[in-house]
Amino acid sequence: MNPELSLYVSNVNNTFGVGPVVLITLDENLNIASAGPNFEAGTFYSSILEYDATTGQFIRDFVPQGTEVESDFGIFARAFAQRFQNQESIFFSSGITFKDGILYANDQGYQVNANDPENTRYGRIVKYDATTGEFLGEFISGFDLTANGLNFPEDLLFGPDGDLYISGLGGGGVQKFDGETGAYEATIIETNPFTSRDLIAAGLNFGPDGNLYISSVLNDNSIIRYNLESGAVEQFISPEFAPQIPSGSTFTPDNRLFLNGTFVSLDGSPVTIQQFDALTGQSEGFFVPPNNNGGLTSASRMIFDGEGNLYVSDFNGSQIVKFDSSGNPVDGGIFVPSGSGGLNNPGGIGFSDASQSIMTYDDALSLLETIFSRSLGGSESLSPSLIPAGFDNSFGAETAPLAASSSPFG
Repeated sequence: MNPELSLYVSNVNNTFGVGPVVLITLDENLNIASAGPNFEAGTFYSSILEYDATTGQFIRDFVPQGTEVESDFGIFARAFAQRFQNQESIFFSSGITFKDGILYANDQGYQVNANDPENTRYGRIVKYDATTGEFLGEFISGFDLTANGLNFPEDLLFGPDGDLYISGLGGGGVQKFDGETGAYEATIIETNPFTSRDLIAAGLNFGPDGNLYISSVLNDNSIIRYNLESGAVEQFISPEFAPQIPSGSTFTPDNRLFLNGTFVSLDGSPVTIQQFDALTGQSEGFFVPPNNNGGLTSASRMIFDGEGNLYVSDFNGSQIVKFDSSGNPVDGGIFVPSGSGGLNNPGGIGFSDASQSIMTYDDALSLLETIFSRSLGGSESLSPSLIPAGFDNSFGAETAPLAASSSPFG
């Protein structure tokens, strides 16, 4: 690996009270009844940290935690003031992505209407020079990001068409924005067609087939595949086979397996990373098994490096865990330990040079001929479960497990 390569980590740093960043309540039909913050408005919690991608050593606060603004007029006056005095800082960080020497980041804690806290939505997209960390401004303002229902942006990434795709953990499904201007273009999916419920979208990933893979969580817990060209929607992995609460995803370097990890183990079993056939979604067992998971306590986001190693952000464990190309923990597993450089609740991760990640679009598209030569075998699609995986029939619409965090799913 390039010895100068850096690993960037979205450091959520959820220090306000106990529990998730975003509180989601579902109604009797398992649609979103409300989505609100579990944090103090106007407080900067998050940063983006830089580590040596070879050794795991902390390098610097790439985007430092913001400085608080004092106000004698109450919490919401302070929140309003900080929106204008600390534009370069992030309230709550979730997903990050790179393009053309720029780092783009979700700010999930940005309060759009600080003067109307009961009815406000949250989120904006900011950008930084990927080398210096210089703040380059808002790519999508809070008003523009949330104008079409998107709330609490969770993950973001650029598609093969050059546009930016963003998931809304608190509503709005998955939306597409112009990759050059940030202008809203379309809502890709807002209602899950397999459940007729609101899509609670978490992790996003583009596959070697050019399709978008969406982790649907809380009221469904499945993986949805969306075809950018035709608009066709498939249930790639049904709740019966998906992780209890799916997290971020990736494809193995040979593009033959789709990986998705468990963010929360609802039954207390060890956290794993499951593997599925990249074409059919058929379960292929574990990439990271329960008896050799390197101390992983939650799989939030994951990415391969150019040597086939897998890096996983462990939100609950506040660490980065590393596995080799066979899913074995490297040097015990813990690559960046909890507290290193202030690491606390890591979410999004990414390399400074996208070419070091094996899953590049050029590499992926070069394998399309191989992928399409494989037979589907006539396997039948599976119907979705009416009850979210991990819950029984006594599951209530407003119980504690429905609370969701910005960083965990990514």
